Amino acid sequence: MKRFINFLFGLSFLFSTSTFAIGDGKFYKGADSVVAQSSLPLFYQPSQRFSLIQSLRNARFFGNQGIWRPEIPVHIQALEVNAAPQSYTDSLLQLLFPSPDGVNLTPNQANSDPLQQVGIEKIAQLIKLSSHSQLTETDILNCLFPDAKIDEEIRTSYLAFLRYEFLRQIFQQLNEEGIRFLSIFDIDPEDPQKYSKLFDKVLPEYKRQGLIRENEIEEHALANRMSQLISLKKPSKKQSSELEDLKAQFPQIFSFETRRADFLTFRFVDTLLKAKQESGYLLENPIEKTLLGYIWLKFKMPEERGKFYKFMGTDDLTDIFKAEGYDFTDYQKIKQQPLDTLDAEQLALLKYGYDCFENPFPTTIPYGKAAITIAKKEAIISDCVESSLLSLLLYKARQLKEECYQIVADVFPENSPLRDFFERYTTSEQLFSQGAHDYFAQILTQLENVEYLKPSGNAPKTYEVKPGLINSLHVFGALIPELSSFLHLSEENGFPEISEAMNTLCSYLFPDDASWTWSGIDEDDNFFENGDIYETISFNRDQEAVLCWKHDPQHTSLECLAGNAKRFSREESEFMGKKPLLNCFLDLMDLSEATKSGPPLDFEPQVLSTILTSTDYRSAEAKIHGMNYIFGLNLENLNPLGFSLVRNLADADEGSINDQIASQFSYMIRNKLLSEPDARKILRENHSLLGLSWLDEKNLCDFVTNALLETNHEDWIIEVAPKCLRFSSNGNQTESLRTLLPHFSSLLILELYLDNLKSLEEIVGRNTFNTQNLVIGLHLKAFDPTSPWFNEWLHGQKKDVSILPYSFVDPDPDSMTDQLIQLLTTHPKVTIGCGYLKEEDQETVGAVLRSLGSPKEEEEE
Repeated sequence: MKRFINFLFGLSFLFSTSTFAIGDGKFYKGADSVVAQSSLPLFYQPSQRFSLIQSLRNARFFGNQGIWRPEIPVHIQALEVNAAPQSYTDSLLQLLFPSPDGVNLTPNQANSDPLQQVGIEKIAQLIKLSSHSQLTETDILNCLFPDAKIDEEIRTSYLAFLRYEFLRQIFQQLNEEGIRFLSIFDIDPEDPQKYSKLFDKVLPEYKRQGLIRENEIEEHALANRMSQLISLKKPSKKQSSELEDLKAQFPQIFSFETRRADFLTFRFVDTLLKAKQESGYLLENPIEKTLLGYIWLKFKMPEERGKFYKFMGTDDLTDIFKAEGYDFTDYQKIKQQPLDTLDAEQLALLKYGYDCFENPFPTTIPYGKAAITIAKKEAIISDCVESSLLSLLLYKARQLKEECYQIVADVFPENSPLRDFFERYTTSEQLFSQGAHDYFAQILTQLENVEYLKPSGNAPKTYEVKPGLINSLHVFGALIPELSSFLHLSEENGFPEISEAMNTLCSYLFPDDASWTWSGIDEDDNFFENGDIYETISFNRDQEAVLCWKHDPQHTSLECLAGNAKRFSREESEFMGKKPLLNCFLDLMDLSEATKSGPPLDFEPQVLSTILTSTDYRSAEAKIHGMNYIFGLNLENLNPLGFSLVRNLADADEGSINDQIASQFSYMIRNKLLSEPDARKILRENHSLLGLSWLDEKNLCDFVTNALLETNHEDWIIEVAPKCLRFSSNGNQTESLRTLLPHFSSLLILELYLDNLKSLEEIVGRNTFNTQNLVIGLHLKAFDPTSPWFNEWLHGQKKDVSILPYSFVDPDPDSMTDQLIQLLTTHPKVTIGCGYLKEEDQETVGAVLRSLGSPKEEEEE
């Protein structure tokens, strides 16, 4: 249920930043000075690409996002329902970097997308064209897509095509993920309108705002079938007849499918032209920087990069790109030099070289495409699972020797193919190369007991590892003899066997100088789904989350949550902040260290904007600092970034983060650091700030609800209430809660912390809640199950009620037992939890449950 809700609310990519990929190239020697002598802007210097790519990552994942706007394209690989682009510039960034895992900034690599076929010279030419004040549709088409056929049909049907693309993907997600959740909303699986009803239940604002027509999602079931039939190379007579019938019924959709390439071409051209007309974006020169970042991430060969700079008018840099870059010895020497003697190239090495040489947490290798050979034929695959496994193996392969982390191949057995792999690829640059992607993906083909996705059809599937935790463990078992027991894991195993395997994996992968544990699966969870486990596993070092290993049915990703430990002093920060070429290497974590010894640093707004847009926001602390700077200093041009940081924090499934963000948000409300429109926007987009998500956020509710009530903002709660699935309250404002609760029309969970039954009667009265499947949790300090009013109220409830009493009115254990038996036998839907009882009361209640033969007796105890 949680994964489905996460998808529909756009929360599926928690902590949606990524570890910076140093491996996109070297620390080049002398390249900056060559570029500096040209007419190119400073951000073209190769050392600047680190902060440039981080800025693009922030813009892509923390840009101006919100509810779907039908006229602005959403790339179907990047579908997040409540995080759709709100500007054409954001849309252009998403088209160039779909980044479907929400973690790695990944350039477009969809075979069906015309962009995939565009080479580096054409992108370079487009950059030159985009820097001109006048840019026409003809310019772009002639540059990138000279063979495209953009006619009147494409132009007049374009907005309908965008709508079709979006809703077709919604249907596919509901069809894959939503079918098993229909019962939660009491929707008949045989209902022909089931998907529309399910979508309306979870995202009612789409229907309220008129964004989706009645039963419109169901129409795309037939469209999806038409797409399948068109793709068939040799359809049968029956299939051909079916296609003709669908074509006659949906002629426009037939055009969308058969002319998809032309529509996608026009989508890019139209979005680029409209983005060029926008202003006030997070980044200066956003189109030029986005295209430049696309080149850095997509074209990695020295010859390609040299060709690009030559086309842009510089001297040939190919030899510099091919030559050896800075090494660990250079890095050590630079660390000893005064900061004011370093140029930007050397400072980049100082700042980001830490990840290569000293950081105990290796940079995560981003997924991409890999070329493998099967039966003497080459195949191209997406290697998300393969890359995540390689990134995990780096924790085993990297060893600290002579103050520098180095690859040590002999930590793997001689008979393991991993030994050969890490003997071939020993540096950061090599590990991030296309050759490493290809070779590692080849190793992972045709392994024992491993499930694969390809080839399709009736042939045995032998390559592209299928996502799933158990399947990934099978890969480890097939590659490493010590872990061969993993090969026997299956759906037949319970939590003890899975837990033991994960403990073994922790011991094998991670160093023994710290306590490594894992989390993400609970013993009482029904965690198997279709034969595998699709959950997010956290690897924790000394109880702090370091790695987030996410498994979905369609994708696997690994993210490092540990930030770069390189920090600058106050003096260093002040110096760098005054240098245009250097302030991009600062981040908010550096500033937070620098401000501990005195008042905040006095930076110009433009300098702060540069720092804010190029900061690594992996940690919750950095996100909170960013939110404080943006809203506290009234940097309105960065408000979209601030809103996204708040949303990302509010979505995080970590209690400490929840407390921090709620406390900070409450403080900003009370002290009017947020404007009223900004605060309302944050509340509308972040239900969890009111304790209304599926997470356990009692403290959030205490912080934020109290802050809103104290500042007379009950109307803000009422504004958000219809969208909320959960409400919990400490019950201190009885009168206010009695007023507010009727507005929560979509509740699935109601949780009240009350002193006594009188408070319950005052708040909910004698009315029942009409929401289907509502679970009501009552946390009562004084509990009297014989109260006539309470019995009458329980009889009126049609939903399950969970009661977690702190203590009982009657101290006599025998009398208490009689009351419990009466309550449980009279009201079979009532569950009494014992977690909040005193130890002696827990034993008594446990005895009562056992005497009743409760099917939940073990769970309740």
